[in-house]
Amino acid sequence: MRRFNNMFQVDGYLAAPPTSRTLPSGTLVANGHLAETAQYTNAADNREQKPNWFPLSFYDAPARKALKCAKGEHLVITKARIEQREFTTAKDGRKRTIWEVIVDEFHIIERKPGGAPTAGAAVAAPVADDWPVGV
Repeated sequence: MRRFNNMFQVDGYLAAPPTSRTLPSGTLVANGHLAETAQYTNAADNREQKPNWFPLSFYDAPARKALKCAKGEHLVITKARIEQREFTTAKDGRKRTIWEVIVDEFHIIERKPGGAPTAGAAVAAPVADDWPVGV
């Protein structure tokens, strides 16, 4: 039986082009931030928006694809996981803990020259999709 722990999906827009670095092992890493806006209607029937920011990390093939993305690019992250990382800051030696989204698969939603998304721009789900139905 397959377990679906720590699976994450989100769609949003890149805040800036991803930056890159290479680990000592030779693995390419790209980092960026994704903005997603939750919309809701409050008690006074006013439409409100609350932005959420997600730090993203891409490794190897997804990193090469992410480095081709520009600021404001619409991404649909279809397969990712959230990880906690602890480190000590170089400036003052304090311990920090951050949460980041490790992206395994994502799709870029293309736009028409006028700015609206193109019809059928999203990439179809893989044929061997093994996600359970109704979960």
